Amino acid sequence: MTGKTLDPQNNETLAELLRRQLTNKIMRRHLGALPLFRTERWIPDDMRALLKKLDRKPPK
Repeated sequence: MTGKTLDPQNNETLAELLRRQLTNKIMRRHLGALPLFRTERWIPDDMRALLKKLDRKPPK
């Protein structure tokens, strides 16, 4: 960001800027390489059982 101060009324503008930057393909690749943003493929057994239970439940 530049040295400008953000006007609280420009929250929508800031949100749009952040949304645009975080959905950028290059930025997603960069963030995905950082440990904090890396997704885990491992799911605890109890969570897996709950997800399977939801899959079997008929829709309302």
